[in-house]
Amino acid sequence: MKLNRKITFSIILFATTTLNSCQTSNGNSGDNTVTQTEVETTSNLLKGCGFNSFVEVENSFLPAEEYVQQIVRNIVKFAGLPSNFSVYQSENMNNAFAAFDGVNRLIVYDPKLFRNVEVGSSTYWSSVSIIAHEIGHHLSGHTFEQVGDNHGVELQADKFSGHILYKMGASVEQAIAAIKFLGSVHDSQSHPNKDRRIKAIMEGWNEAQSQRYNGAIPATPSDNYFINEVYTQNMLLNSEHFEYVEYREYGENDPFEFGVITEVDNDYSEFKIRLLKDNTSFYEEDLTVFVDANDGSEMCNACWRNFQSLLVPGRRLKLKVLEGLPGGGTSGIGMFYLIHAEQVKNPTF
Repeated sequence: MKLNRKITFSIILFATTTLNSCQTSNGNSGDNTVTQTEVETTSNLLKGCGFNSFVEVENSFLPAEEYVQQIVRNIVKFAGLPSNFSVYQSENMNNAFAAFDGVNRLIVYDPKLFRNVEVGSSTYWSSVSIIAHEIGHHLSGHTFEQVGDNHGVELQADKFSGHILYKMGASVEQAIAAIKFLGSVHDSQSHPNKDRRIKAIMEGWNEAQSQRYNGAIPATPSDNYFINEVYTQNMLLNSEHFEYVEYREYGENDPFEFGVITEVDNDYSEFKIRLLKDNTSFYEEDLTVFVDANDGSEMCNACWRNFQSLLVPGRRLKLKVLEGLPGGGTSGIGMFYLIHAEQVKNPTF
């Protein structure tokens, strides 16, 4: 339903679009945001540059569909920044663009574009990446600062899109699907070719991924731990479990994992470790590891004390784990027990 109130803009908007934008306009940014009502300009047409042609659209826009508004809210949430723009829809332009008139900031899209790109690329993430690209223009100030290198501007927005889509859960293939479907193989005056843009999106995606695995983990402890102990199956499993595992050679050919201890239980019966993505065979990045060592294992008292000193948040470990214990049945699925542990000397992670 259209609301009665209309907002009038005093100048023609020059827009930056999702895939092939025009030169951005020069003006001072403001904190005012338009409300989700119908929008009308004093010009008969809103003019801008589309992803493959100049755009002239009717000057009256409708509020964005709820699912698009939800996408915008999610993107802004993952960006950690407040929304300072509003989003509208306009049919029959087969485009999407960000614009600023000196007072109000907005994103306008054609619902048909999103439907077409989702069908053509076979993924819903294509629409998300288009919206993220436009939001990247706004949050970077591209729609109100005079910018000489428009190729650089577009690549910045593409990188933002890739970064946000990773944080939202998209694969790298899903993040680049829209530009693969809609992008040009040739550079234009306003936009780089799609190979360069795919590279920028992937750069943002990979950067976000590296932050996920390198951030929010404890620093290496400065306790000068120098015990060269290597804890093996006979020390980490009680005798009954060890004999069973040794007889069947469980874990013999499993690869070593490398990670950083993040939490340790008070009685050292379990700990959490952040596994390194490049070296892990596990789908999970954070793993809870259980310690079976008790009076029935071959770990001496001094070794147990040293083992407790090893299990400190921030410690870098080389380890192996075994899923489940003998006789545990299906109850052991998803429970990983330590069968090898040693400190990583001079860690680089």
